[in-house]
Amino acid sequence: MNPDRLQTLIKTIYQASTDLQAELEEGCEQRDPISVHIFQARRLYHHSRDRSDRQRDEDLRRSYLTAQELGYRGTPREWMNLIVAFTPAPDPYASRPL
Repeated sequence: MNPDRLQTLIKTIYQASTDLQAELEEGCEQRDPISVHIFQARRLYHHSRDRSDRQRDEDLRRSYLTAQELGYRGTPREWMNLIVAFTPAPDPYASRPL
C-alpha cells in the first residue's frame, strides 16, 4: 500500500471520528421535545387533584394536541394511559380531622 494513500486514509478517519464525536456531544445537549412535554403533562396531571374531572380531561386533551404537533402518533387513549400511569393513590386519611 502506498504510504501517501495510507496517510490520507488516516486523516479521513480521524476527521470522521472528530465529526462523529461533535455530533454525539450536540445530541446529548439537546432535549427531545416530546419527552419534555410528556414530563410536563404528567406533572400537571398529578398535581391537579383538587381540580374537577372535566378540567383534568380538558388538560389531557390539550396536552394530547400539543403532543401531536411535536410528533406523537398514538391515540388519545394511549396518551391518557401514558400520562395517568403511576398516579399515586390519594391518601384516605388526608382529609380526616384529628
